[in-house]
Amino acid sequence: NNAMLEQVEAEAREIRGRGIRHIIWAGMGGSIMAVRVLTDLGFCSGSDEGHVTIYPLDSTDPAALNEIVRKIARAKNLALPSGDEESRQTFLRMFLDDIMMIGISMGMTSEEPITHLEWFTDLLKQAGLRPAEHLLVMTLPGSYLDRFAHEQQAPSLPLQLDRGTGTGGRMSA
Repeated sequence: NNAMLEQVEAEAREIRGRGIRHIIWAGMGGSIMAVRVLTDLGFCSGSDEGHVTIYPLDSTDPAALNEIVRKIARAKNLALPSGDEESRQTFLRMFLDDIMMIGISMGMTSEEPITHLEWFTDLLKQAGLRPAEHLLVMTLPGSYLDRFAHEQQAPSLPLQLDRGTGTGGRMSA
C-alpha cells in the first residue's frame, strides 16, 4: 500500500526535520531484531550529513545504556562533565538536543522499554527539554508502554502500518 509507505516516509522526514540525528531504539527480542540486523550491516549509521544514526538497545543492563551514551558523546565530540550542576545541565542539553528514544513493545505488560524511557525522560527533564519532543512509542493500544506514553504526552504509533495488532511478538520489528 503506497499510501502507508508514504506515511512512514513522512514521519521519518518530520523526525529529521526536527533535528533528530540519533535514535536509541529500545525494545527486547523481536522488537529490536530487524533494527539490530540493519545496523550490524552498516545501515542506519548516519555517516552522511543530515542522516540519522540508530543505536539498538535490547538490554536492561545499565552498562548497555552507558555504552550508547559514550558512542553518541564521541560522535558529537562532547566530553562528559566533571563539574558543578550548571555544567552538567549544559552538557545534558547539548547531548540530548538531537536524540530521540523510541520504545517498542508487542506485549501488553512489557516493562523493559519503560525502564529505559523513564531513565531518558529523567535526563531530558534535568536538561530542561520537553520529553514529548524526544520520545516516541510503538506498542499496542492500552499496554503499559502505551499508558507511559500518554503520561509523558509522548506520541505513540501503531506497530503495524494498517494499525492492526496481530503481529507476533518475535516479528514486531
